[in-house]
Formats: sequence, C-alpha cells, structure tokens
Amino acid sequence: IERYVRLHVLPYIGARIFSELQSTDAEHWWVEVSKAGTMNVQTRKSCLEVLRQIEDMAVRRGYGKRRVFAEFRPERAAGRRTIATFSV
Repeated sequence: IERYVRLHVLPYIGARIFSELQSTDAEHWWVEVSKAGTMNVQTRKSCLEVLRQIEDMAVRRGYGKRRVFAEFRPERAAGRRTIATFSV
C-alpha cells in the first residue's frame, strides 16, 4: 500500500494542502493513473479506498471538512463527455 501511495498518489496530489483538495483533483488523479497504464482497475480501486481511509482520518483530526475521495465515483470519470450546448 505504501508503495502505491508513494508512486501513484503523491506525484499527483502530494504537494497539495489537504483542505484545498477538490473533486476535480480526485478525477484528475484517476484519469492520470488510468492513462499511465501502470495499475489495473482493481488496483486503482484499492488505492482509492486507501485514499478514502486517509481522508477520513484527516477529516476526523480536523485537517479538512470535505470528503473529496469519498464522494468521487470512478465510473463517472471514465466516460465523461463534453456536453454540447446551443442557443436560440
């Protein structure tokens, strides 16, 4: 677990202040590790679960108020398409 966090999480969000993380950061992380191809889907989900546990502990200790990774749904990030808009 420590290896995955060190290799696949910290390069993307390690320099960020926890309380400033947003849902787009979780989505960016998921998309980037998906593109890299270094982890299969199950490993990414396991890593996401570890992030959720870390986040839960941080929120309980007062380092943040929002649960960004707990709210993140990988299935939504994978097939996100641009919404076409039009005007009259």
